[in-house]
Amino acid sequence: MGTPGRNDGEPAKDLLEGWAAISGYLEVTTRAAQRWEKSDPPLPIHRDGNGRAARVFAYKGEIDRWRAGRRQAPRTTTRRPVLIALALAGVFVVGIVVALIVRNRPQPHPTPPSAADRPSRLFWRVSSENGALWTLRFPGRYNQPWPTAGGERLYAGASKAKELYILDTRSGDARVIDLPEFPWSAVADESRKLAYVGTSVGKLIIVDLETARVREVMHLGSPVNDLTLTPDGESLFLALMHGGAKRLRLFPERELKVISTDACPAFVRLDRTGERLAVSYQCGGPRGREGHDAVEIFDARDGRLLDSFVGPPLVGGEHQFSPDGRTLWMDGGDACSSDRYDREGCLQTPSRVAYVYRLADRKIVKTFALPITFLGNRTSFLGSGNAALFSSQFAEVYRTSNFALIERWKLPTAGSALASADGRRVFFLLDGAEVEVVDVEPPSCSELGVGAIHHLAVDGATGDRIENARIVPEEGAQYAAGFVGQALQLHPSGTPMEIRAPSTHNFGHLDSSIAFYVKMERSPLPIPILEYRLPTEEVSWRLMVNTDGRLGFSFRGEKAVHLELRGTSDLAHRKWHHIALTKTAQAIRLFVDGELHAEGTSLASLHGLAYNQPVRLGWSAASKGRLEGLLDEMVMWNRALEAGEVRELFRRRLEGECKP
Repeated sequence: MGTPGRNDGEPAKDLLEGWAAISGYLEVTTRAAQRWEKSDPPLPIHRDGNGRAARVFAYKGEIDRWRAGRRQAPRTTTRRPVLIALALAGVFVVGIVVALIVRNRPQPHPTPPSAADRPSRLFWRVSSENGALWTLRFPGRYNQPWPTAGGERLYAGASKAKELYILDTRSGDARVIDLPEFPWSAVADESRKLAYVGTSVGKLIIVDLETARVREVMHLGSPVNDLTLTPDGESLFLALMHGGAKRLRLFPERELKVISTDACPAFVRLDRTGERLAVSYQCGGPRGREGHDAVEIFDARDGRLLDSFVGPPLVGGEHQFSPDGRTLWMDGGDACSSDRYDREGCLQTPSRVAYVYRLADRKIVKTFALPITFLGNRTSFLGSGNAALFSSQFAEVYRTSNFALIERWKLPTAGSALASADGRRVFFLLDGAEVEVVDVEPPSCSELGVGAIHHLAVDGATGDRIENARIVPEEGAQYAAGFVGQALQLHPSGTPMEIRAPSTHNFGHLDSSIAFYVKMERSPLPIPILEYRLPTEEVSWRLMVNTDGRLGFSFRGEKAVHLELRGTSDLAHRKWHHIALTKTAQAIRLFVDGELHAEGTSLASLHGLAYNQPVRLGWSAASKGRLEGLLDEMVMWNRALEAGEVRELFRRRLEGECKP
């Protein structure tokens, strides 16, 4: 009897253990070898055991005889199979030629979204390590504040005094202008140095901002719930409690025109062009129930009614046109979120529902159920309008194109928010005299260059998708203050996390790059940072901190192909480091903090890395070690970054307007 699992007459040195060794001896892929096992004649494969756990082995002598038999197989004399074989061979040759042409020609790099099209990030500074909110203080309790277009000044009426406040948001200096009545609503025309203040006793007060004196008082006969100024500053639209919606022409002479006579207009808003006016109603608007609401849209130039809608759902809270004018974002106010919305028996409790209404086809395209417990939310748009903010106890930022949640942060104190018209500064309004200020990330800081295919900013949203990568399992993700905004927090006892993306372009397959920030806590070495591994084949790459404290990159492929890179210095614990890997057909390079640490000879295409497998974060299938620390700002490209680009990625977060 021979050794178990071994044929008599086959020397032990001819034994091939596992599919990797078998396919390597055949000089084909593992999948090809597995297919040949089912061919005629079959590849001589032996198994010790049953199922997937069975030991797979073969012998070189048997494989040599099998190959010789395939080469000497008699040819068929039937003409048709010969023609078919020739045709298939021709197709195969053509396919090889086309594949070589495609492979050798320069790879196209899809143009990533421009910085202007990327959602601007709101909490990139305040939720980073050592971040803090910038706090301003009015001279007294305020009511109905509004910022200038660039957020340089903040206007507000006093809530318990006959005063108008003007707060310089750079210096924190405040001005107080005395008024003859208590202010209820207000707006300013900075080009003409005028402010218009509506009151609860039906008066409109016109204030000269240069002299800080009241220039004129107009009697309108109804409390002024809200007012908005046309872009040219020549007219005001007014929401009069008992007088409907009206247009007051200010220049060249006073003229009052009725827009709507329906009762209780609550808010009036113009789009940025000043061509459309949206009016929301409360307390029994047109065709709405008592205490509920409706919305109407008018041509702001001639007062024609363009659109109106009533429930369900009916809104009537504060609303805002999107910067591009395509949608109207509406606060549901006291809307009932049940199926009995706006019906008898519907409880009138703050449901915190918001709606997005598309004007082109008169359709509500999104309903938000907001985790907010009181009324008063304002929709604010960030950057160029590609992100929208809802806030109160939590601040949530949504991408306006697909309504994906991209940021979520718990505010230290509850309050609503509003943004300057340019979307660069946001003010969180507190219950008192204070205002907290947050600057939006400049567009240049989000520019990732040509070929960026995944950007995982990890800013505290469970469905954190800036482009198209995501963390899984989402319910297990934990966040903490990071290098830029929030970061993914990893712990040895936590849920193993991965990054998944729909693209099949992974690092190592053709030209590619990956970069991120990492901060390690004190933990036993070695520590895995990232790992990619095919589930059925011995193909993988791994980035880890080795026992000597140096960063190392290793690749293991089929046919016993191996590559090892080792960094030149220790990675300090409890300190942020920027790591980047780049690959071309000639070289793989490892960068730490913007500097080249190691370089090795590359392979044109690392076989097996074209398959879409997740990248493991802080854990490895081959190691028991787990990362205890933080990962932040992970980006992947479908090209190799130049050394100067890597240095710039690292440098721009250390100084200037991009420094968190």
